[in-house]
Parts: sequence; C-alpha cells; structure tokens
Amino acid sequence: DLNNLIGKTCRLMRHDKRLSGVEIRLDLDQQLPAVTGIGDHLVQVIMNLIINSADAVSDIDDRKPLIQVSTWINGDNIQVTVSDNGCGMSSDDLEHATEAFYTTKAMGKGNGLGLSLCHSIISAHNGTLNIESTQGEGTEIQVFIPLGEEYQTHAVALTS
Repeated sequence: DLNNLIGKTCRLMRHDKRLSGVEIRLDLDQQLPAVTGIGDHLVQVIMNLIINSADAVSDIDDRKPLIQVSTWINGDNIQVTVSDNGCGMSSDDLEHATEAFYTTKAMGKGNGLGLSLCHSIISAHNGTLNIESTQGEGTEIQVFIPLGEEYQTHAVALTS
C-alpha cells in the first residue's frame, strides 16, 4: 500500500528539524492498487526525496516553503511525484543529479548518494525516476512504478 507508506513516512519526517516551518501537502489517489516491491526500500526513496526537498526550500524567503507528494495511476504505472518550491537546480546540476557522490549541497550537508540510491532502488523495482527542475523555482521528482500485470490491462478502467 504505497499511499500508506507515504503517509507514515511523511508523519515520521515531520519530526525532522529540516521540515520545521515547511508545509507538506499530500495528494494521494485513494484508488491505487497495491504495488509489488520492498516496502523499506520504497520508504527510503520517499525519505530521501523529502529530505532533498527540505534542503531545497530551507533558504527561500520570498514564499512559504512547500513540499507536495502526489500519487496516481499513469498508464501502466503508479506515479509518485515529490515536488518543492525551493531553489531548483541548474541544467548542469540536473545532468549529474543521479550520479553517485554528486551533490549541490554544502560540505557536511550531503554526500551525493541520495538521488543515486533512489534511482537504483526504483530501477530495481523495474521503474524509472525523472527529474524536472527550474533554478529559483523548484524541483519535481517523478517516480514511475509498474502496476502489477493484473492491473496493467485494466489501467484505463481504473483511471476512468
């Protein structure tokens, strides 16, 4: 139950001091079928994405910091999107974002393994991870996890 994992992870993350003053908005499709996967690994992905978003919104002062987590059925996949209205990434940083040990964070704030690990975990679940970002406006991470075979042929009916 991906929505349940996301909800529990977000509740746990509310205790992280990096999220003090940050609004976390959930928009979870209540019609999602269960996914086949390793729950602890998927929790780790959600945690890493929320931590990255928290770091990205930490220095904005012209708008209320916001992280949004959404789920829905997108074709033969469940899509999970984690977006923020933080600092965003340059196109150069975006090209390297999922490489191991690549980081835009200050020394001591990150080691550059978070997005690389997320990419590896989602790939191991036969899914994909996409990143869209605009410097100064925010970042959106899109995670696609395949629906089980029993749902793939019915995905159109589920979204109607």
